[in-house]
Amino acid sequence: EDEKDEGEEEELDTSCDEFEFSALTRKIEDTIQELGGAIFPKLNWSAPKDASWVNGGTLECRTAGDVYLVLKGSDFCSFDASHTDVPVQLVLRKWCNLYPSQEFRCFVRDNTLIAISQRHHSQHWPYLQDLQYQLDLKDEFAEFHENVMKQSAFPLSDYVFDVYRDKKDRIWLIDMNVWASQTDALLFDWSELVSWTASGVELRV
Repeated sequence: EDEKDEGEEEELDTSCDEFEFSALTRKIEDTIQELGGAIFPKLNWSAPKDASWVNGGTLECRTAGDVYLVLKGSDFCSFDASHTDVPVQLVLRKWCNLYPSQEFRCFVRDNTLIAISQRHHSQHWPYLQDLQYQLDLKDEFAEFHENVMKQSAFPLSDYVFDVYRDKKDRIWLIDMNVWASQTDALLFDWSELVSWTASGVELRV
């Protein structure tokens, strides 16, 4: 073997692959401005809800750098990008400040709304315990499912969707989720949802 002269330093390979997404970055920045200067990013099925800590405790993004930061910091999005056969798409939605007490998750099986859960299920809002209020919610969400979701071109018969009820009692669709265990069942359990036999819609708060 050839011997190195004493004091000769072994040259280390410090090169690494560099990636540039200038076109995507420009598109993100333009879209952020079109949507009012602040957006919420997500992929086809997953949102980077587990990565708000890398962005000051919020998923509100004002630059392309913010978007890249939360997507890279999210295990949810990393799993989608590496374990699904569906082409990954980046979705940018206008940022809105929502009252967490008015967010709900709806479970649909065989095109039938079967269950509704409070989305932020670890928090307690006393007024959600009012029985008449719960009946109103079930009626409104059932009507939304019948008149909006079932009338759309959405191709699946089993799915989960998240809605927001504003101060004027209007229902807004805020997210779509897969009918699968990677979607949090919140106040339900997936074992009971997949074997659901109850009639009517059950609401849990």
